[in-house]
Amino acid sequence: MKRSLLLSLLALSLAGCPQAQTPSTKTGAAPDPSASAAPDSGGPRLAGKPRRGELPNLANALIPAGEFVMGSEGSTKGGLDIERPRAKRQLAAFTLDVHEVTNAAYAKFLASPDSDEHTFCHPDEPNGKNHRPGPPSAQERAWGAVKDPFADPERAQHPVVGVDWWDAYAFASWVGRRLPSEDEWERAARGPTGRTWPWGEAPVKEGDTVRAVARFARPGMTAPVGSLPAGASLEGAHDLAGNVWEWTASPFVPYEGAPEGTPTNPDHQVIRGGGWTSASAFLLRSAMRHDQPRRYRSAALGFRTVGDPDDRRGAQ
Repeated sequence: MKRSLLLSLLALSLAGCPQAQTPSTKTGAAPDPSASAAPDSGGPRLAGKPRRGELPNLANALIPAGEFVMGSEGSTKGGLDIERPRAKRQLAAFTLDVHEVTNAAYAKFLASPDSDEHTFCHPDEPNGKNHRPGPPSAQERAWGAVKDPFADPERAQHPVVGVDWWDAYAFASWVGRRLPSEDEWERAARGPTGRTWPWGEAPVKEGDTVRAVARFARPGMTAPVGSLPAGASLEGAHDLAGNVWEWTASPFVPYEGAPEGTPTNPDHQVIRGGGWTSASAFLLRSAMRHDQPRRYRSAALGFRTVGDPDDRRGAQ
């Protein structure tokens, strides 16, 4: 009897996610192939289990409710056809992290028993997974990525990279927040009027202006979060253009009203914002959409979180 109980407990410990968020809308749920990227300011709610360890203080900005412009007119007007249609949408108010989640913040998650025990992971997270960031690829190393950016204490305020979608979801759940839908992400980056870049329509330049990417093809890869303030958005969020791409909660499906035949891959998640390897202004546009499988990790991919409008948090 005791042996049988022990085997049962062992099986549960290896299963992945004994406690997880309870998805209440498509933003945090498994992708629905029939769903379009409709506005969605809801998301998963926590299972109610207390969090253990020291929680990071993620400063955030309030994104007010209202109408905004999303998408582009496609390849005929300097965009991509998967960004069609350009249309006005509505969103409820929400809060967005001012900065991408840093190595220092993510380290607090790994130090919590909740990380090893998968207390706040997605219910579909693969068995046997750990949440430690992965190493850069050989190509990223050739471009200047350091071997283990997470291990260097001097990079504590750089965005955490090498995290897949499951890692990002679990961290967001652990801090009582969630990943943004791509609607929320685009509204935060473009403002209500549909800016091309977070700061407006000015050309993207290197140096002391607004290009929020680390120096492509030069040593160093990411930059400390918020270190290029001229690239901030209307509500004061930093690095929404460059530094690292960011995971969203949205599956890669066509927008509502998209032309028939628009590419779709509901098993992939949308990523946004461009990264330090994005050498062109085109890739840094706020309407730019890209996708990756949930298991994908990169030295140019991180994330930030969103929450309810009353979840206001001050400076770090």
